[in-house]
Order: sequence, then structure tokens, then C-alpha cells
Amino acid sequence: MGDFLTKNPFLRLVVALSVGIVAFVCIGFRWWVLVSVVFISVALFAIYITTKKRHRIGTIFGLSAVLSIAALGYWLGYDFDSRIPRFAENKKQGFFEVELTRYPIEKQNSVLLYTNLLQYSDSTSCENIKGKAILYLQKDSNSLSLKSGDRLIIYTTLSLPEKTGNPDEFDFGRHLLRNGICGTGYASADRWKRISGADGFSLMRLAQRCRLKLLDISRKMNIDGNEFAIISALTLGYTDAISPELRDSFSVTGASHILSVSGLHVGIIYVMLGFMLGFLDKWKRTRKIKWIAVILFLWFYAFVTGLSPSVSRSVFMFSLFAVAKITDRQSSVYNNIFLSAFVLLIINPMWLFNVGFQLSYSALLAILYFQPKIAKWLVFKNRILTYCWELTSVSIAAQLGAAPLCLYYFHQFPNYFLLSNFIGVPLSGIIIYLDVALLITNSIPMIGSIVSWLLVTTTKLMYGGLQIIENLPFVTTNIWIDSVQLILIYASVFAIGLLMYKIKYKYFLLFFVSAILFFGINIFRAVSDTNIDELVVFNSKRSVTVNMVNIRQNTVITNNVETSKTLAKDFWLHHGIAAPDYHILDTIFGIDAFRFADKNFVVISSNKIYDRYATTLLTTDYLIITKGVSPSENLLKYYFAPKCIVLTADVGTKSKKVFERLSKTKSIGYYSIAEQGAFRIRGKRIKPSASN
Repeated sequence: MGDFLTKNPFLRLVVALSVGIVAFVCIGFRWWVLVSVVFISVALFAIYITTKKRHRIGTIFGLSAVLSIAALGYWLGYDFDSRIPRFAENKKQGFFEVELTRYPIEKQNSVLLYTNLLQYSDSTSCENIKGKAILYLQKDSNSLSLKSGDRLIIYTTLSLPEKTGNPDEFDFGRHLLRNGICGTGYASADRWKRISGADGFSLMRLAQRCRLKLLDISRKMNIDGNEFAIISALTLGYTDAISPELRDSFSVTGASHILSVSGLHVGIIYVMLGFMLGFLDKWKRTRKIKWIAVILFLWFYAFVTGLSPSVSRSVFMFSLFAVAKITDRQSSVYNNIFLSAFVLLIINPMWLFNVGFQLSYSALLAILYFQPKIAKWLVFKNRILTYCWELTSVSIAAQLGAAPLCLYYFHQFPNYFLLSNFIGVPLSGIIIYLDVALLITNSIPMIGSIVSWLLVTTTKLMYGGLQIIENLPFVTTNIWIDSVQLILIYASVFAIGLLMYKIKYKYFLLFFVSAILFFGINIFRAVSDTNIDELVVFNSKRSVTVNMVNIRQNTVITNNVETSKTLAKDFWLHHGIAAPDYHILDTIFGIDAFRFADKNFVVISSNKIYDRYATTLLTTDYLIITKGVSPSENLLKYYFAPKCIVLTADVGTKSKKVFERLSKTKSIGYYSIAEQGAFRIRGKRIKPSASN
């Protein structure tokens, strides 16, 4: 292990940098923390340089360097965060001058824009601002005709997505901030205006135009539908044409890495270029020219894919490999990987929390270390069997690195990932080669059509094979793990790697302790959730979802089953809750009633309740009111006598104000899910919000 650290010094540096970045994210910026770490680092360095026998205290110098890098990571995290405007957290409304950084993306009901903020003004002030924002425009011919570099004036409200309070929800607002995006907004067709086109030269705009022209070649050759979506994503990193159904097919089969241009695709191109330029290896001078050409081609590829961060990261990493070839340095391939990660994190420290960044490096490191060792398990004399086994060993190694992260973020494991990779990896390489051939031959009669046909047929063959796998039984295993379990899995993988290197008792101990702790957490969670007793009214404007879980009996009252599944699936998986029994909201009488935790609940979803004459007030503990009910004093005067009103998230603003006023008048509890988050009751511990 010590020899490995000596040969790969950037491992320590990238770990120290990562620790500093994580420290900032966890505790925020504290001057005394930064000053303390820097002071200790300087003190240790002073001790080192003032000691005559420095070789005996080399550890002190190393510790000083590591602390300095950790302090740098802490400062870089703060610097990145401080550059993001925070006015969107207060829902800033006014006129914004923005510049489009990408071409518009057409959605079902709107047009999505990635923009840079330039200026803000309202009735009292005008100021220059810097930041990134995601904006949605009403879809029409004008919004669809916009181009990268266009400048607009938009009247909107910028805000960050607020937490819904739904159990086990994804924090989208935090995700946007880590990507440097300060807020989102929407503008109808009469609330924005294009004021100018692209101003000056921009390499990024030129790259985007280049990618669009290459996409037009595919369209010109009558490539469309799923085939166009797969080819454009696989070769050019253009993912806007991918449908949710297509993305799900690749995800559940374990082939989602094929749809995003990353290390796999850049590696294929790197190997292809090395093979094509192999004739330059005969002489030392031409060998250097070869690897310079490889670097130029790789960056040209990054350019035609729009210089996206994921592609640029992969190209930078492989460029370092090529630089090592040029300088004839026998540097460790691991050290080059750690160097690339170190440089990239200095450029953008928040990439450390990017899922693509984590998956790329974990999979690549696992392949480099485990694949050669796994490949030795079986030796075949037949070339085809050897190729198949090597592909299998690569897939197993990649899963050792990437599977823990997939379980943590996506909570599913593709059981047939070996089959998927047998189909996807070879055919994706062929698709890349055929697409390059199509770009060259598209204007040549007959030849271009033949290449196009081969490209489409190969793509259909790959997607068809993945669809067959998708329809197999037990295609995925759904597992919930937390951050502690993620660390324990990687500790087990690390122990396996050490055991492959050398059999030692302490490595066995590390593996078994990690495994026992992992399963111990699972057992503790299962026991804790055995008697789970909770009611959740989810926060969603798209559907009404009332979920009752009582000793693993799961019941859902909803008006949209599919949306309810999406909202609650992580909650059910986390707590090991069985599939629910669905009850559709009553649309005939507009009323549903049930009992939970010794309390009475009534859900009203239609104005049809007003059509019937009520002789007595219906007493209930909670009255859940949905969008379909108009606010009226008669509701609480003639029909219901609740102790608390709960408004679902789809109730309009005007209606909420009326219901809030009525609750104050009647001195009853009031809870707005849109404003206060999902409404949750656990067992008999009931703590409703009340307005007096």
C-alpha cells in the first residue's frame, strides 16, 4: 500500500482536496476553520524546514502539504458558492436581461432555456448581476426560433425549487445550486422579448452550431425516432431527443452509460485513433506526432459534442494519458487519473458531487485494477471465447466500482447487466464507427444510403436486444442504502481488491466487518419499520395522493395512480413497504372517508357535495380539501365540523386565502401542504399546525 501511495502522489492530494470541499458543504464557511488549518499547516512546514535531519520527519512535510490542499478545497468550495446569487431564494420578481448559453430545448408544454443573467431592474432600481438561471417560455414559434447567444428581456420571478416535505424526496434546489444555477422562472409569450442576437465570437456557440449541423446530417438521411435519439446521444452527447420510456429501457437493463457520452465512448475513440495511427509508431519522432494528433482529435470530438462538461472531463483524462506517451514517462496510469480529478476539482469543486463524475472515476479505477485480475480466472484458446470472457471481466469490474453508487442514487441493480453489456458495448462501438463513416459519406450517392441503413439497423438491433432483456422476469433488484452503507460497500470492495493483491488476515477482517455492519443496518431498519404506522398526504400539484401505512398494510387514495407511484416509490422502498392497494377518489359524490390512528378523515374532491342537503354537520378530525372544491362559508356552516383543515397542493392561491380566513373564523386548525410541505402523521403522535 505504501508503495502504491509513493507511485501515485496525486491520490493523497485529490483525497485532501475532496475532504476540504466536503467539509465546506457539511459545515459551511467558518473563518476560524480555514485560519486554523492554514496555521497548523504553516507551523508544520516551519518545523520541517528548521530541522536539520529532514529525512527523519518527512511525514511532517507530507502532513503540512495535505492540510494545505484541504484548506484549498475548503476555500474553493466557498468561492464557488459565494459566486452564486442568492436573490432567487427570496423569489425576486422583475425584468431580467439574459443571454442564452444553449439552443432552446423543446418540452411538451414549454421551451427550456439555459441562460446567463446580465441585468435586473424593477420600478425602483437597476443593477448588473452575474449568475445562471433556467427559464421556461410559453411554447410558440418565437420561442422555438431562439438561438444560443440571443439576448432577451424577460419579466418573471426567479426562485429555487422549494422542498416539498415529501418523504425521501430529491432535493432539486440543492442540485441546481451545486451546478451553479441560482434559480428558475417562467414567462408567457407576452412577458419576454428578444433584444439582440449573438454578440462577438464564442467557441461554445460555434461548438453548439457544429453539433446541430451534424445532427441535421442524420435527419437528412431519414434517421428519426428512437434510432435518432440513441445515435445522437451515443455519438454526440445530444440527449434532448431521449424519451422517458427509452431512458427507462436502458436504465433497468444496466446500459444507461451507453446513452451518455463519457469515458466509455472517449475510450473507444482513443483506441480507434491509436489503431488508425499505428503506422507512426515505427519511429520515435513520429510516435510523438501520433499522440499529439490523438489529443487534437479528442478535443475536436469534444468540440463537435458541444464541449459538454462530461465529455470535456473524459477527454482531459485521456489527453493526460497521451501526454505521458509523448514525454515517454513511465508514469502510473492511476496517478494520471488522480491528476485529472485533482485539476478538474480545482476548476469546479462541485463536480465532486456530480453523479456522472463519481461514476466515471469509480468505474474506470475498478476496471483498471480488477479487470486484469478477473481475466486471469479463466483462460481460453479460442479467440471468440477469450473476447467474450474479457468483455465479461470488464463488465464485472465496472460494476464493482459503479454499482454501489447506482444503488445509492437510483436504488436499483440491473440483474442482467452482463447480457446488456454483451449487446450494448460491442454494438455501441460499431455505431460510433458507422456514424463517423456516415459523416464522411453522406453526400455520396448510394454509399451514404448504405452506411445510413447499416447504422439504423445496428441501432435497432441493439435497442431490440435491450428490450428483450427488459421484458425478462426479475430484470432489476430494488435496494435502498444510505450513505453509511455506501461507505461500507466500498470498504468491502476495497478489501476484496487487497485480497486479490495479497491474502492477509486483516483484509479478511475488513471485508467481514464491513459486510456484517452493512447487513446489520439492514436488519435494524427492517425491525424498526415492522410496525410503521404513518399517514402522508403528498405535496404535488399533479395529483392528490393520500398514503396510509399501517403495519405494512399500504393503502393509497388518489386521482392519478402513475403519479402516486412516482411520488411514493422511494418512501415505500426505504421502509420495505409492500405494493399498495389503490382507491380512486370518488368523483360521483366527491367525498371519501376513512379512519387512521383513531382519528377520522374526510377527503372532499368535488363541488357535488354542495348538491345535497345536509341535515346535520359531519364531525371529523381532519378535512382534506382538494382543488375541485370551491371555498364557501356553507362548507363549515352546514356540512362539516372539522378540527383541522388540510389543503392539498393543487388548491389555488385565492381559494387558500378564503379557507385560511374561514379556519380562523371557526378557530380550527389549518394546514396548507403547498406552503408547509407534505402533511404527515405518525401513529398517535399528532401535531397539526393551527392558526388562531
